[in-house]
Parts: sequence; C-alpha cells; structure tokens
Amino acid sequence: MTNKEMALNIYTVRKAKNMYMKMLAAMTFIEKNKKVANLDLTIATGATPVILEALEQGGKIRKEIHKEETITVEVRGYHGPLDDDGFELPSGPDTITITYEGRTATIPNPFKNKQDYGNYKKQIQVRRKYWVWVG
Repeated sequence: MTNKEMALNIYTVRKAKNMYMKMLAAMTFIEKNKKVANLDLTIATGATPVILEALEQGGKIRKEIHKEETITVEVRGYHGPLDDDGFELPSGPDTITITYEGRTATIPNPFKNKQDYGNYKKQIQVRRKYWVWVG
C-alpha cells in the first residue's frame, strides 16, 4: 500500500481532497463562463457556500446580486383592505421610526389597519446571486 493510498484511508484527508476538487471545478467553471448564477454553479460543480466564500476571500471570484423580475405570490396572513385583484391597498408605511432620548428605533406601524386574516396577493422583487471571475 502506497503512502497516498494510506492517506486516503483517513477520513479528514479524503474530505479535504474532495473539497479541493470541488474548489478547482468551481474555479474552472466560473473562469470558463465569466459570470455564473449561484444555482447553476452549485448544480454543475457541487460547490458549497464555504468553498465559494474561500474563493471570494482569496480574490478569485466576487459575488453580485442582481434584481430581476417581479413575481406575484399568494400569502396567508393579516392584511388591510384588498382591491379587486386581491392585492392589499396601501394604507401607510409598514414601519415607523421613533426617536426617544437620542435613540432611534424602527417599529411596526401601530396605526396600520390589519384586521382581516386570509389570503391576499403580494408583489416580490426576485434577486439572484451571480459569481464573476476576477482571476
């Protein structure tokens, strides 16, 4: 049995080798594509957040968050009055900022009327993480 075979019988050595191989695969994939969506990278290479963070701290890649499409989702909870399409009508801000003895705090708006409980629709801004090759 060679030294390499003996070393690979040790769990931590095998785990380190697998992590290193995933790191090389992630770097190669990002370098080839220049800009990769987080989900695509994870599926293609099996890269974990720890690996990507290490590559980012090493200066090989950087992350970018892009705001993309807006989607409509159905939510169940307390809401104010609804329009004909099922969206909540605006009735003031969700939170207010108060100042007391020089300190500021943001709290839920106690004057906002949310008495009904049930289904309503809400618009959500989709944000996706991309990894960019720096080199």
